[in-house]
Amino acid sequence: MKNKLLFIIMFVLFASFVSAQCPEGQVCPPDQQQAYTYDQFQNDFANDPLVAAQNHPQEYMRYIKENPQAVAENPQAYENAVRQDVKYINQNKDAFLSYAQTKGVTFTSIDGDFTSFDTGTGRIETKVPSGQKPTSFSFDEIRTLDLNGGNNFRVNNNGELTYDLENRGNVEKVKLRGKLETKVNVQESLSDTTIDVIVTDGKVSIGEPSRGILNLELTGGNTAKLLPACKNYGDKNCGFVEVNVKQDTPIPIWRGVLLKGKATIRDRGSIDLHGESRYQTPIGTKIEVSKLTRFTNFNIVSGTGRDFNLNDCLVEYSCIQEATSSYTKWRNPDVPETNLKVIAEDGNQIKIDAQDSAYRSVVVKEIDEVVPRVLVGEIDGVKGYVAKNGYIEFDDGQWRTGRERKLREHPNYESARNEVSKIPTEETKVDLNIKKQDGSTARIVFSRDRPISQGKLAGLKTDIGHVFKYGGRHPWMIYNGQPSANTKGEVSEELPTSIAKFATEKRGAELSLLFDSIDSLDSYETRDILEGSKTVDVDTLRLIVDKYDEVYKTAEEKQVQRMDFLHKSNIDSPAAQQLQREILDKIGTLKPELMGNILYATEGRESMQKEALSRVDEIRFPADALKRVESDELRKTIIQKTKTVNTGRSILGEPTASPMKDYLSELERIDPELQKLAMDNLDFRSGVFSNPYTKGEALRRTLAFHEKKPEQMKVLLDRMPTQSDMGFNPVGFSTIYFNDEFQEKTKGLDFANRYSIAYTAQRYLDQRGTWLPDDRSKAIDLIIQQRARFSNHVILDENTYYIPITHEERQFDNSRMVQLARDSGVKDVADQSMKGAGAKGKFLETVRTSKDKGKTTVHFSNHGGPNHQWLSQGQAGVETSDQMRRPEAISYVEFGDALAERGNLGEVTVMVDSCYSKDFTDNLYHYLHTVKGVRDMPTVITETNRGQLGFGNVFIEAVERSHEKGKPLTGADMYKVDSQTFFNQDLTVTMPVTSEEEAKYSKPETPGVIDMGSPYDEGAAEPPRKPKGEPSEYRPGELPTTVIEIAQNEQEMEELLAVG
Repeated sequence: MKNKLLFIIMFVLFASFVSAQCPEGQVCPPDQQQAYTYDQFQNDFANDPLVAAQNHPQEYMRYIKENPQAVAENPQAYENAVRQDVKYINQNKDAFLSYAQTKGVTFTSIDGDFTSFDTGTGRIETKVPSGQKPTSFSFDEIRTLDLNGGNNFRVNNNGELTYDLENRGNVEKVKLRGKLETKVNVQESLSDTTIDVIVTDGKVSIGEPSRGILNLELTGGNTAKLLPACKNYGDKNCGFVEVNVKQDTPIPIWRGVLLKGKATIRDRGSIDLHGESRYQTPIGTKIEVSKLTRFTNFNIVSGTGRDFNLNDCLVEYSCIQEATSSYTKWRNPDVPETNLKVIAEDGNQIKIDAQDSAYRSVVVKEIDEVVPRVLVGEIDGVKGYVAKNGYIEFDDGQWRTGRERKLREHPNYESARNEVSKIPTEETKVDLNIKKQDGSTARIVFSRDRPISQGKLAGLKTDIGHVFKYGGRHPWMIYNGQPSANTKGEVSEELPTSIAKFATEKRGAELSLLFDSIDSLDSYETRDILEGSKTVDVDTLRLIVDKYDEVYKTAEEKQVQRMDFLHKSNIDSPAAQQLQREILDKIGTLKPELMGNILYATEGRESMQKEALSRVDEIRFPADALKRVESDELRKTIIQKTKTVNTGRSILGEPTASPMKDYLSELERIDPELQKLAMDNLDFRSGVFSNPYTKGEALRRTLAFHEKKPEQMKVLLDRMPTQSDMGFNPVGFSTIYFNDEFQEKTKGLDFANRYSIAYTAQRYLDQRGTWLPDDRSKAIDLIIQQRARFSNHVILDENTYYIPITHEERQFDNSRMVQLARDSGVKDVADQSMKGAGAKGKFLETVRTSKDKGKTTVHFSNHGGPNHQWLSQGQAGVETSDQMRRPEAISYVEFGDALAERGNLGEVTVMVDSCYSKDFTDNLYHYLHTVKGVRDMPTVITETNRGQLGFGNVFIEAVERSHEKGKPLTGADMYKVDSQTFFNQDLTVTMPVTSEEEAKYSKPETPGVIDMGSPYDEGAAEPPRKPKGEPSEYRPGELPTTVIEIAQNEQEMEELLAVG
């Protein structure tokens, strides 16, 4: 009874304990007496999947066996199960694939087993055959490799991680064994920071048997960084792998061996050796470099005329290549095929140890001096540098005078010059050591100077080619064991001389060696070579001409230049004609702008010229073409194909009408019927006749061409369109110009002045809207009277008070202006140093207070805009502003205020030597008349007409030529100036009205003045209004459409024009 009572007590206590350990509603361990069923698991999993999967991993694996994708619904439950034993992963690989996808990782398949999996880090270790190192990687590595272009990730039966990498269009198979780790490579710029995958203690295999396999065995601490795929040939920091060799543990790479340092394996034939690395090439040559160097052993196609495979050595750093020669015509079957070519750049110190006869030749390309440079700043969005030698360089490689000037004026320029002067110059060297069969070594050190040699060069079985600079370019060669050029004594033989000698004497092997030694020939060298090679065969001639290359020319321009080398006057041989025709056929589509050059190159070979002309539909630069042909048949063809004459470009890049000027000059020399055909065929709405910078000059030159051909000029004017922006009405102009009365009254004048009178009369009559004969006579008489009045107008003399002001740039010269005034008798100069924005206040005050000085002339020389005379900035393209009170410029409002305060403006003359000077003047007259109420107006002489830009120092130079020193400068001198600048720019004069008859021809907006030589434009300006709070300022009327277009569409003029 006692024992029974004790049993009951113990049972009650145990039941209470069990109840406390397994509260209602939770999964509890099965009764030891009862088996845990799958139904129970499903019930428990529904209540708490995490605990159920952790406590019953086998039942969980049964649960997902039929539906592996169910893992994605609760990946943490899967982790709780497989954390118990990796065997659960191996039992159901599909379930793991589903789980990996929840971590952003996609496997194509997993064929091999895992030996471990860390659910916290995602790190996997695979099962490998006995005796091999396991493969270990994490999800982080897979994700990084995926970002770097990898795809199709697998684990194969050998436990290797494999994937595909599409590198430069080729799909490469990658197999990895060993430990993979992710390393963040932090850079100063976050955008340059990379995440790298590093492989250690294992093997990297890339490729497949059909294309060659790269196998890297990583032992002794050596590592391999897996690189992003290269999408294009020019991509950087990409490829297969970057190998890092620890000391004394070299790694075979392809057929070579990396002995020391780092190497980037880009593909099957390209290896980038990092600085301080050493490499043994496939044929045993040892190479040591101090800076990044490309090594490639691609063979190249024979006869291409190229030294390197285009995709291998066209890099911005040093390059070494084992390859067969491009020039195989004279190949000797008894010597090795392989050559070694070396390009050393950027202070690289390269050492090469090679066996004699391992190569047919060793070529060291020309070594340039390394000139340090320092960034100054950005000009127009392009970084500019100053080099130690004082040269200016820009990132885009282009040279523009205006941009270089801006960089030299940059506030950082002097400090950058000082900084770069302290940077030591690194010397680039190639130390070549060739071990002979007798055990001795011939050593040659190549640098930018003449090579230095040690040991005996005689008897070398390896030919050596090099070109160095010593004034010009000079070859340095060893051929057949004997010195060939400039290896002993004084430097005597230049490159063109050697090439011409080898070509003429048919020393083909030496010519091949020399061609291998250079990248290209410039035009001067090519001409010199051909001068001494007039009898060579077409194959040799082709090699010489094909070697020409100048980077700043397009492919078509280079081909045309090659044709030019074969000009009849340079080399008149059947071979030259044959090669010229070959080149012409290669060009394909001929560009019209190159036709003049092609016709020049084929001068004296009419059949070829005829063929070239037949392959173009139009000629845009007809003068260049006409100069080069000798028959009227070809001249007629050129004229018939010339409908549009393109604008030209000056040496500074500004648009010019020179192509039309030259065309007219060529037409003067040919049959009058062809001249007439040329004019009948021209389109006066395109090319030089449509460009706002050139159409005025093109029009005036074309009319002047017909000065003595009145009937043709009449026909021409009938065909010309009205130029409303210029105020030119060709029919009205013709009516005036060919009027008998006009011809009689102007017969003593040159064409420029007759044109000016007819042009002004046409505008006066257009303005009044009446063209009756009596009206024409009155307009002509009035203009002649005005010209007579202005002819006597004194601009500068001993009684003139002279106020000059200039822009801050050096090209605007105060002393030159003051000298002109002194030469005209001026004694009273306000201040000859008023220059730049700092002089603005003094200038305006001088104008205000000049009334007591009497007769006054104000002279602007600067960049101009419609609303301002700029003292700083304001170049063409940025000359327009609506702000009337800018510290760096004088607006017409500010100048008008000063003039109005001065008063008595009838004794004031203003000369405005700037772009848009007439636009500025019109706005000034508007303001004086409408806002300030001035009735006594000044006389204004402008360099340019409405909407036009000034060019260089055309105006001041013409004034200096026209004026007789010691005499006053008068209006008569301005007429001479007008004749001299007639084709370049259109001078204007605006004078106060002195009679009722003159007042009839005034513009409504400025009734107090009358123009001579400026187009009447009804839309030029609107009546000004006084705004509140600023009685002396108003927004002027809009400029003509063409002026707006210039400002918006010709931004480059800012730096191309000397004055604007």
